[in-house]
Amino acid sequence: MATNLTDTAFLNKIPSKPGVYQIISADQNILYVGKAKNLRQRLANYVHPDINDVKTQALMHHAVDIKVTITATEDEALLLESALIKTLRPKYNILFKDDKSYPYLFVSQHDFPRLTLYRGVQKNPGSYYGPYPNATAARNSLHILQKTFQLRPCSDSYFNNRKRPCVLYQIHRCSAPCVDCVSKEQYQHSVKIVKNFLSGKNKTIIQEVKKEMQSAALDLKFEDAARLRDQLIYLRKIFVQQDVVDENGYVDAVRYWLELADKDVWHELAAALKLSADPERIECFDISHNMGEATVASCVVFDNNGPIKECYRKFNIENVAKSDDYAAI
Repeated sequence: MATNLTDTAFLNKIPSKPGVYQIISADQNILYVGKAKNLRQRLANYVHPDINDVKTQALMHHAVDIKVTITATEDEALLLESALIKTLRPKYNILFKDDKSYPYLFVSQHDFPRLTLYRGVQKNPGSYYGPYPNATAARNSLHILQKTFQLRPCSDSYFNNRKRPCVLYQIHRCSAPCVDCVSKEQYQHSVKIVKNFLSGKNKTIIQEVKKEMQSAALDLKFEDAARLRDQLIYLRKIFVQQDVVDENGYVDAVRYWLELADKDVWHELAAALKLSADPERIECFDISHNMGEATVASCVVFDNNGPIKECYRKFNIENVAKSDDYAAI
């Protein structure tokens, strides 16, 4: 970029988009890294001829160039800013050097690791994931991950002294490893998925959970298949939006992989039922009753785009023998 940073032509080259900027000295050292929702508006504060802030005056006295990187969202700019500051450790940056400014998710180092929100210096053994733009975003992610994978949030001292499951086990927010309600192997499998997810290994996670769901469905383990389906749904809620490219341009990465998963399920279903082609529509019926009385049936309908909720139906069943599901169907 132009070395005359006070020239309006320089500022006009900066897009009005979110991104990260790096202020560079004459010896090509990075003096400062920052993020902005609107790069042009933010940088106007630096190249203004009458700067009042003493720190900014000192910074721009040594600056000869500004490099910008465009991001899709302000949150992506935050993540890139954090990574650059940790790597480059610019002289004029304060935030992120001690990791106290933004919240992280923390997975401890333990046979049964805890998953919790964390702020402060990262001195405890374990893995840190973030930063998150704010505590609300971090807590929302934490809530859904706990609901989905049921990793414990409690301290090690609390964990070591439990004699029976706590209330989080009762509301399905923890698998209660403290009292052996889950095996170490099962718990570590959940930990692995959470770590991979938080590390951004999106394709790996979607494919792994999808294969487990398919296997459970083909083995007629419908409760396990439903649980794994819910995991995909919950994970989708907290996926950072990323772009992948297909023949139609940019699409959301999560939607892309879920669509691939859905296509594979239909192919395998056609093979399992020995159909000559993939089904275009599936209607699923379930019979329910109260100790043989008040028999009802429910119907849910799917096509290869997903559920067709306007076609769902509920039926009251009469004139059949008690508990005779086949007759009710």
